[in-house]
Amino acid sequence: MNQVDEVKQEIRDTIRLKLGVVLASDDQHFFSEAGVDSLAFLNVVQSLEKKYAVKFRNDTLPDLSNCNLLATALVDLLAQK
Repeated sequence: MNQVDEVKQEIRDTIRLKLGVVLASDDQHFFSEAGVDSLAFLNVVQSLEKKYAVKFRNDTLPDLSNCNLLATALVDLLAQK
């Protein structure tokens, strides 16, 4: 399993454990399709930031609307460390 796949799995697990939401696919829109609200999303982001010791820029968060986009952004942040 490559790093992106590992991060996607961590995101899916975090969403499932924290929000009780099982994503149908990695392209499923968090807000309009999975029913995740913005505060819940921020909770997930904070958990990922803590686990991976990174910080997302606030202005990028609205664009991270599915697992694929969030995983790619997280892997990019990890590469910058």
